[in-house]
Amino acid sequence: MRFDLELISGNFFDCEIPKSKKYLFKYFRTNIQRQFVRYYYVFNSIKYFANHTGLHCKKRWLQLLIVRHNYLESLLKKARKEMDFETVTLIESGKYTDDKIRRL
Repeated sequence: MRFDLELISGNFFDCEIPKSKKYLFKYFRTNIQRQFVRYYYVFNSIKYFANHTGLHCKKRWLQLLIVRHNYLESLLKKARKEMDFETVTLIESGKYTDDKIRRL
C-alpha cells in the first residue's frame, strides 16, 4: 500500500533520502543515477524503474547500479563494524576508490 501511494503521489522524484545515505550521491553523479538512488530507496526494487520515472535505461545498467550501491553499503557497514574510522570517512566523503568501484 505504501508503495502505491508513493507511486501515485510521485514523491520519489524529489524525496530526500536520510542523511546517513547522502554520501551515495557522491558516487552516483548523473541525473539517472541519482534518480536510481531515490527510486531504489523508496521501492527497494528496479522492476518498474523506466516505467515509473520515464528515464530510459537498460536493465543491465540498473543491475550494475544495484551492485555498486550494495558494495558501497557493505563496505561502509564493514568499516563501521571494524571501527575503521579512516575508511568510514573516505567512503562518506566520496573519496574512497578501488578497482571494483571504478569498473562499475
